[in-house]
Amino acid sequence: MSPNHPKDNLSLTPRRLRRNTAARGEDERVTFNPSVKANAPTRTALRIFGPEPVNQTEVEVARRGVRAPGIYGEVEVYTDGSCKDNGTDRAVAASGIWFGVGDPRNVSCRLPGTLQSNQAAEVFAIEEAARVAPVSAPLHIVSDSRFAVDGLTVHLPEWEDRDWIGVKCATLFQRAAARLRMRQAETTLRWIKGHSGDPGNDGADELAKAGLDLPSTRMPAIDVGASPFLQMGIRLERITQRLAYAGVRRGSKVQERETTSLMLERTRACLAADFDVYVTNEKLWLGLRDRDIPRKMRDFLWKMLHGAQRLGNFWASIPGYEQRALCSRCGMEDTMEHILFECTTHGQNIVWSMARAAINLTGCQTPRLSLGAVLGAPMLVVKRNGKVAKGPSRLLKILVVEGAHLIWRMRCKRVIEWEDAPDRAHSASEVRACYWQAVNKRMEMDRSLVYSRLTGRKPKRARVLETWRDVLADKEDLPENWIETPGVLVGMLGQPRPSGVG
Repeated sequence: MSPNHPKDNLSLTPRRLRRNTAARGEDERVTFNPSVKANAPTRTALRIFGPEPVNQTEVEVARRGVRAPGIYGEVEVYTDGSCKDNGTDRAVAASGIWFGVGDPRNVSCRLPGTLQSNQAAEVFAIEEAARVAPVSAPLHIVSDSRFAVDGLTVHLPEWEDRDWIGVKCATLFQRAAARLRMRQAETTLRWIKGHSGDPGNDGADELAKAGLDLPSTRMPAIDVGASPFLQMGIRLERITQRLAYAGVRRGSKVQERETTSLMLERTRACLAADFDVYVTNEKLWLGLRDRDIPRKMRDFLWKMLHGAQRLGNFWASIPGYEQRALCSRCGMEDTMEHILFECTTHGQNIVWSMARAAINLTGCQTPRLSLGAVLGAPMLVVKRNGKVAKGPSRLLKILVVEGAHLIWRMRCKRVIEWEDAPDRAHSASEVRACYWQAVNKRMEMDRSLVYSRLTGRKPKRARVLETWRDVLADKEDLPENWIETPGVLVGMLGQPRPSGVG
């Protein structure tokens, strides 16, 4: 605090810091540190990439109000968050604040804004509890969210030093930290195990669930005078090349490509309609890092989501190349959807019928495959008896990605390597052989990685068994431990043979 700030005895001394460390290990009350260092040495006070001050000649100093003399009773409040359809684009979150049985200060509130998640609701609940509680009374907040409690009592200085880059719920944490720092009395936070029979936690949980039915609202503006309690910008003493790059990128305005937006919207709609899966754009992008998808196929899906392949309209506006915008065999626009699902030249009907046949062997319902299913392949699921079947879902993901990439490779070979010669095309038997070879190769890769000595995440044995057991050729004749048995040849649905070969 500034030198002329009244001595409120709220800053954490070395003894209090040691007490906090011990309390954290025992899940007891941890005292919140409200200090904002306005008179720190120059080498530690300089920050970059922060907002410009409104008044360039005067720096606003954080000053808490003076606590009026008197005796204030301690206040304990339980907070909780709840979210329906968490992690999807249909998510609805709410917070509950419980002071006691029948207490008029008990609050159910819908989480304002566009960020709807259980973690966000937990952090917002803490801010609301501090807003409702008397500012001059010692406040003890009890939450079942490690993320929220540790964020405000452990990680806050580090997050502020990096200007909240890469921190989930950053804005909500900033609001909660400012609200707690403005208080004129001690504030503690304590973690409690959720759904453990504690009346306070159960009461806050019920209030949070009730808030899910409330109408959505806009995020209220932060209190006037709260900005001095927020340290904005990357602390220069702690900056790294990675942080500097992230700060520059965050400050750059990037306009989203129209094609990308349409592809993302189409993918989400397909997943919702055909697979009952509701995801956000963020999850779609993160899905491209799925370890079950080889790197070259991740690149393929990434380009598809951006519409980056040189197809269709790309050639229509280039003089002398307009004919490339159309499929030479069908006369239709040569789009990725046409290549993967409409054009009969590339053998796509054979590939997808084989994929459906494989899924049917698992006892799951055959899904409807489309361009949206390919784009959202990492998120695909199939159900057995009304429940998501993990093994067949992983199998479907592999079949769809391998199939789409094979169709694309065959198309490129015909159009580029064979120069679109009308007398050259892949035969049906060649398409079948290529697809089975690609999928069998994936299965053998799974089999090898289970007992690989390479470091990193490897597929678990049970997961590999669950993925492939229903589609193995001659599975009755295979040894029980076929995964780790050397010399055992395993094929998926058998390797197709040319006619006349015995």
